[in-house]
Amino acid sequence: EQQQTQEKLQDIFDRLDLAIFIIDQKFRVQVSNRLANKILKRGDLILIDKYSKSLVSAHKDCSEQFYKALKKCLSENKKNEQQTFCLTSTIDNQRYVTWAQSANQEHLAQFNDKAIPFHLNDAPPLIAVLVSIPQTHTGPPVDIVKSILGVTKAEAKLAAALANGETLKSYALQAKI
Repeated sequence: EQQQTQEKLQDIFDRLDLAIFIIDQKFRVQVSNRLANKILKRGDLILIDKYSKSLVSAHKDCSEQFYKALKKCLSENKKNEQQTFCLTSTIDNQRYVTWAQSANQEHLAQFNDKAIPFHLNDAPPLIAVLVSIPQTHTGPPVDIVKSILGVTKAEAKLAAALANGETLKSYALQAKI
């Protein structure tokens, strides 16, 4: 049943055109979609530490920022606050827009009309880590971004635009803000 649940989540996450990792409190990957698995195989952006089995940044300069963002998602006073940062490839120094957000059963259930039972040893919260891939990215659907990040529609439009490589200035001009 757990495997079927993970496969359903992977299929749903693949539609987002983002690399998505759902990780536990020790930053161990519980569910990832196909694009996330490709990133792990490349080994230039995000890795799984062979000792702790936790998700880590491949680039030394991004490690502290990555770890702090994940820790903030777990802190009580930062619940549902999204952490946005960049990861850098160790191969070509390309920067990837990345978000981390606490995720719970309600967040995950919003992806489908049917509730997806997803229990991880009854140890919430989980963290959703989303990575934008500039070369292949066409932009995530705004409604899904709104749902997973728990933000307003305007904030979701901005997040989708930033994930698609726009800058704040170009988005502001395009949106006439």
